[in-house]
Amino acid sequence: MDALQAVRIALNWSKSKKVNYTLWVKQFIEETGAGAGAAGDGRGEAEADTLLEHGAFLAMWLTRYVLPAPPFDVVSPDVFPLAAGMARGRCSALAPAVLANIYNDLSALSHHLSLGTSHQPFVASAPLHILQLWVWERFPELRPEAEIPS
Repeated sequence: MDALQAVRIALNWSKSKKVNYTLWVKQFIEETGAGAGAAGDGRGEAEADTLLEHGAFLAMWLTRYVLPAPPFDVVSPDVFPLAAGMARGRCSALAPAVLANIYNDLSALSHHLSLGTSHQPFVASAPLHILQLWVWERFPELRPEAEIPS
């Protein structure tokens, strides 16, 4: 986790002042390419690098696809403990967290509609296809019209 945080801090000094997905991936591609031919401590260093790279991938995957939250284009440090544990082989139940994220967005959507602000955009971070199916079931006025084949 400390290594992931160190990479994030180093990337915060970039021109964009945020750790977006492109910078995050580029950091590990360049690091892997540069370290491939270098002589080091051998096996221990290679294992540490592999563990860091795996943790970095999991951090990006968790941020982007499993637990997305605004801002949507940056790697969130909130997932580093989970990513580090998963990289080391610890099993983690992701379904409760994803379900909580969906319920949070559903509650926000319900509140948004009850305020009568349906003409204003609503930003959801939960998996949209699941949220959309639920909305179409619970709010018939938002369903698309069914096309009847002729």
